[in-house]
Amino acid sequence: MGFMHGGTLARVRDIVERLEQAEDDAAIAGFLLAKRRLGEIGLSFATVVRDDGQWPDRIEADHRPRIRKILGLTDSDKEGESIAAFLMTRRLLARLQIRLIDILDLEETGTQAIAALYPNPQAEVMALRKEVRRLRVQLAEKSAEATRYKSAFHRLAETAWDMQHERLASPDAQPAALATH
Repeated sequence: MGFMHGGTLARVRDIVERLEQAEDDAAIAGFLLAKRRLGEIGLSFATVVRDDGQWPDRIEADHRPRIRKILGLTDSDKEGESIAAFLMTRRLLARLQIRLIDILDLEETGTQAIAALYPNPQAEVMALRKEVRRLRVQLAEKSAEATRYKSAFHRLAETAWDMQHERLASPDAQPAALATH
């Protein structure tokens, strides 16, 4: 993970440290930038929260689940919900006199799960190639399925057209005025 994600984590760490002094508007902009940068490497604020044993002692154990839950809400795809969760987390931490950076693991040595999955760049590249192959197979299957549905739709439309044409062409389908002559 080191050289591939270290720069991103260092940048996010720098942004998060600056959030402490920022006004709400600037903090929101910084939060969204940090969220995007974390997303680029498959992480989120919720996934980089320190383990309980690594939290500052001054944070009572009963506050930790609430903080984790609120940070989890920052993962929302809805920007407004994500921002609201960030601001709520920020206010709660300020009330507890805790800095956000103190509860996040943004060190290059952190996020051990990713480091274990990809111990070196070659392993990550191989995993990505495997995922690309899997996605190509899935795409081919979905494409074939879409082609089958498209063909079935066209057959159905032609059958409906033929049925309508036959109904109009049959003598029973003649208007009443024409049938009496």
